[in-house]
Amino acid sequence: MKKIISATLITLISISCANAYMIKGERKEDAIKNIIIDFTKTKNNKIESIYEITELKSSDKLYAFVFNERKWYTPKQSDTINGKTKSFPTSYVEYKKRLYLWHDNDSIISKGLIDVLTKYKLMDSTLIKKERGLFVSEDEIPIIKTDERARYYYYFVCKKNISEYVKVKSNKP
Repeated sequence: MKKIISATLITLISISCANAYMIKGERKEDAIKNIIIDFTKTKNNKIESIYEITELKSSDKLYAFVFNERKWYTPKQSDTINGKTKSFPTSYVEYKKRLYLWHDNDSIISKGLIDVLTKYKLMDSTLIKKERGLFVSEDEIPIIKTDERARYYYYFVCKKNISEYVKVKSNKP
């Protein structure tokens, strides 16, 4: 009986300590920061890796996000500094030697973001070169490979209390 009580107390203390680092409130950006904190605890989260956080269709009560690893970003000619974009990342956080990027409809592409993408060697100008007709033949266009072993982490976060969430691991995007 003492072992059960001790185990329960240890579990409750560890949960409350983990939640002490979570941001309280309702803002989407803070919800993203909370799931970044949680994601760094997963075994698939490698140091010096780059992760994209994609917002899925959210409901009135939940934010929905998916994490996946990225190796590069290919901007279009329309993706410019201080400009709005529909898909290119606009926000980032460097946390525990990892880079997390996401797109926010209310944000613009900043010079700081471009500098960070350049620092991590993530910029690929293939689409811009293609749009400008700089490729002589289709053979010059790099082949994009997909990692079939990729793991995806889905997070469903309560909008009223962003420290409450559910995480689901999947090998399907």
